[in-house]
Amino acid sequence: MTLREFFDSEKIYEVSIIPFEKTVITDPRRAERLFRDFDCKTVVTFLIPYCVKGVTSANVSRYAYAEDYHFYFKELSEKLEKSFPRHFRSACDTSPINEVGAAIKSGLGSVGKHGLLINKRYGSFVFVAEFFSDLPLNSTVFSGIEERKGGQVCRGCNSCVRACPSGGIKDKTRCISFVNQKKRLDEGDEETIKKSGMVWGCDICQEVCPENEKAEETEIAFFRNNLTPILNEKTLNNLIEEGTFPRRAYAWRGEKTVRRNAIIITGEKSELPKN
Repeated sequence: MTLREFFDSEKIYEVSIIPFEKTVITDPRRAERLFRDFDCKTVVTFLIPYCVKGVTSANVSRYAYAEDYHFYFKELSEKLEKSFPRHFRSACDTSPINEVGAAIKSGLGSVGKHGLLINKRYGSFVFVAEFFSDLPLNSTVFSGIEERKGGQVCRGCNSCVRACPSGGIKDKTRCISFVNQKKRLDEGDEETIKKSGMVWGCDICQEVCPENEKAEETEIAFFRNNLTPILNEKTLNNLIEEGTFPRRAYAWRGEKTVRRNAIIITGEKSELPKN
């Protein structure tokens, strides 16, 4: 099996490859730990699409409809190790390199004014990931994977800037997604959450982006199953009772923060939980 065949079997199609020396190390300590006794020569960059269409109502960001992608990446990494023992290493959100920068250099896209990577096939509805390898670029394992020379480029149309109701494109601390993930709200934050109608995250800048008009749906079953696009007291309680809340993207922030936002928006309880 080649790596290209491995990715095809996982329905991951946006894949590229670059020499390790072309990447930028942003965390030397992590790099030292990850590459100890491992001579990294190549970086395989790829995009994990998560967009699912047909959902008519949601109050969480698209990426949070399904379970947390970290669980998917862990499963993918384990499959990779079984298929290609000893030749690959992975890191999810603990990568020692600039991941988005590596994806851009390998031709998988460019960063839009909203700060997200834009890909020609999937728009901005993607997670950026990479595998590190000690194999050279000309290894037969990499047959069918090439370093791309260019990717989708932001049009600079300012649609995202105009559509953002809070001015979050220019000031990230005003971004709705930033606000509703805060444990302690500042003055005016509660009103921002209430007006947005979003319990977790925000997709306004992505929804208005013309590069997302024809974004393809993900074919990966993980992101098509167990969807919870609406969070309220009932659905939140169900997740907790089922024991599946820890597998959700918002679980890292804690139940109290998510429940607080749901209460602000729905008014289902008269009192907010204390921060």
